[in-house]
Amino acid sequence: MSNQPIKPDKPAFTAEEEARVNEILNSDTPGLLKFVSIAALALAPKARRYAELEAVKTPEQRAREAREREADAERYAKEKREKQAAKWRKFYEEWCRRDTWLLESEAVPLALEEKPTSLLLYIDGAEALLKLAISCVGFSLTVENMSEALSKWRVKPAHWVRWLKEKGRPVNAQLEAITKPKLPELKAEPQTARATESRERNKARRIGNLKHFVEEVERRARARNLSWDRTAIPVAKADFLTEFFKQYPQYRVLSRASFDNDFTELRVKFRSGVRRNKNNVLRGLFSSG
Repeated sequence: MSNQPIKPDKPAFTAEEEARVNEILNSDTPGLLKFVSIAALALAPKARRYAELEAVKTPEQRAREAREREADAERYAKEKREKQAAKWRKFYEEWCRRDTWLLESEAVPLALEEKPTSLLLYIDGAEALLKLAISCVGFSLTVENMSEALSKWRVKPAHWVRWLKEKGRPVNAQLEAITKPKLPELKAEPQTARATESRERNKARRIGNLKHFVEEVERRARARNLSWDRTAIPVAKADFLTEFFKQYPQYRVLSRASFDNDFTELRVKFRSGVRRNKNNVLRGLFSSG
């Protein structure tokens, strides 16, 4: 080892440590093991020096260093938040250029800070959020194209964010900020009036779909040379709705009682005394295409 004087502030080996280093160097130990062993010994002087420096610090110096560490941590956390916010803003700005989002594969993942995908099974909480949304369609949640298949349902970004907040769901701050300019028009209208208008609009759409289904049944019956009267339909109401739901699955969430007024408005009646039958004539009309 060097015989030159060691500066006071420079970590130094003790006599025992220096002897151990020489012993390792002069041994038959493989080179790699020698390096590892000496490197481990080299840490001891540094650890002692650090302990010595800590021991001589004044309370004021310790407090100042603690404040500096805290300030550094806060600055790092702030920079991290700003980078994350910029990342999310860029992400949502790109998606908010679209007028509508597919409810299932776009709106739900985006609400959960995930890239749009149809594989909801791999997104934590996605299936539960989708079920909640479906149960609210036609009431607090507006779907732009309810007459189409569920997988094609679309919602407007601003409406979707409003619904998420109404249901107490967390919303990414950047997504909320981007869609916020579109919200005043919705907020200016009283909640009850908006809800009433939405219900009326959805009811009109539902009656239109039901009317179309009744007319389609009559067309198919005539094609089969069957006698068919919409004021005395020869199947149970429950069986009729079962076939209707196959064509329009979005209405499955509604109670059967919701359709009673619809049938009255369309002057549709069911023959009394007809029991449920899974092999009823209506099913036969649609099973053949």
